[in-house]
Formats: sequence, C-alpha cells, structure tokens
Amino acid sequence: MHIARAVYDAIAARVAFVAQITGLEDNVAIVGGMAKNSGFVAALKQTIGKDIKEPHNPDFVCSFGAAVAAAAGEVDEKVRMKNHKNDN
Repeated sequence: MHIARAVYDAIAARVAFVAQITGLEDNVAIVGGMAKNSGFVAALKQTIGKDIKEPHNPDFVCSFGAAVAAAAGEVDEKVRMKNHKNDN
C-alpha cells in the first residue's frame, strides 16, 4: 500500500506543478479516468491544498464538452467531413 501511495503522491506532484504554472483557480475539478481513483484524488487534494470537485461521470466530461462544442458550431468543417468519411 505504501508503494501505491508513493506513486499517487509523485503523479499528484507533477500534476500540481503543471497546474500552478498554468494558473490554478479556486474552483478545481478533476475529470478523466484518474478522477475515479480515490487514492490519487486524495493525494492531489493534499498536494494542491484545495478541495477538488468530482463530477458524477468524470470519464464522460470531455466527450460531453466536445458534443456541446459541436452543437454550438465550434467544430471545424474539415473535422466533421473527416469523421463522416470514417463512419462510412
């Protein structure tokens, strides 16, 4: 268990470093597969010293955002055509 904690702490330190360079806001959320790993989320909370919001389905947040962007017309026509060709 100590090895896993050390891995979580190391990954959290790297994520926190990049987040602080890019500008860490007061409201922090975690998305993607790692958001389902309670050990990593705990390590990241401790490392950044902030509460982290965890969406109900963190692994679908990026897909949902892409769908919203597409619905709003933010997707380039070339991307749409390329994906359409791949579907057929």
